[in-house]
Amino acid sequence: MKETKTLSNYIKELLVALSFVILLILLFTTKFVSFTANGKLFSISFATICFTEANIFNGAILVNGTTQIILISSLCAVVGSIILFILGLIFDYFNREKFVKYYYLASVILLVYFAFSVLFTNYYFSIYNTNEAFDDFEISTLFSIFVIVLTCLIGLLLASKLFEGIKYSIQEICETAILVGLAVVLDQFVKIPVQANGGSISFAPVPLFIIAMRYGGFKGFIASGLFFGLITCLLDGYGFQCFPFDYFIALCGYGLIGTFVNFFNKFNKEKKFNKQYGLTIAGVVVGGILATIVRYFGHMVSGFILYAPISFVDNFIYQSTYVPLTMLVSIVVMCVLVGPIILINRVFKVKGNAK
Repeated sequence: MKETKTLSNYIKELLVALSFVILLILLFTTKFVSFTANGKLFSISFATICFTEANIFNGAILVNGTTQIILISSLCAVVGSIILFILGLIFDYFNREKFVKYYYLASVILLVYFAFSVLFTNYYFSIYNTNEAFDDFEISTLFSIFVIVLTCLIGLLLASKLFEGIKYSIQEICETAILVGLAVVLDQFVKIPVQANGGSISFAPVPLFIIAMRYGGFKGFIASGLFFGLITCLLDGYGFQCFPFDYFIALCGYGLIGTFVNFFNKFNKEKKFNKQYGLTIAGVVVGGILATIVRYFGHMVSGFILYAPISFVDNFIYQSTYVPLTMLVSIVVMCVLVGPIILINRVFKVKGNAK
């Protein structure tokens, strides 16, 4: 039976949707790229690049006509996504369920296009910079984080609307978006590259493990396999053909941490801290080992498909240069953080975790 909502519930949701508009304004007025041309430092926002007719500096074209069209269309897409989401809330309030799903689905499509186009443009500038047309060319990290947070926030809200069995509170949405954004930053900027064609040692799994421990295995799977996997696939620039196994399958196992932590804690009926501490560490270790196996499987299947012909031994050795150490370091860090996370879970309780 569908839960009946009051007017105040919808007002809260509308205020959340309107807050995205504020975030959107910040996104398009924040510095996008900075560079030096003719001895002068230029800092340009995303909106400036979209709507300035001539983006020519130091005799070189910063943005050509095709790229500018993509940028403008991405701006229209994210605005349209937010508008459709708000319309979906309005129709939902008036019980026009026939139209609600269509609005949410269209909002998802526009959001995906926005993420693809903006991240493509980001990658385009990274490649363009190799031509050394400008000095000290730098893409703003803050802008990238805004894109990630905005995409995750809207995406989680849409997921909660399209799949009614998956309930996300505002607290869960905010925490998940922040932790996924932190994982992306760690993956992109705090890592040790060990292979020329991808593969690095980083602490990126830690925030995703925390999501799984806080909200359960299924929501951990959504955060790691879908949101984090898709975003890092686009940022890494190896092509979408890598996403199914190298990102989606390989990373979705992170949710197993939450599954096994919840499973082991069922044996702590007295809710004693010491016993919960030991059971939680056991869940982290068991879930982490299985997540490592799943990650091995995803990367190796992708290796067999994309780098054929390749032997099993060569493929296994390649993956072993970074997968075990990354997972081992992340599991050890999680074991250290178990105590604080248990206390956080007790103070900021989460209801209705998907196991």
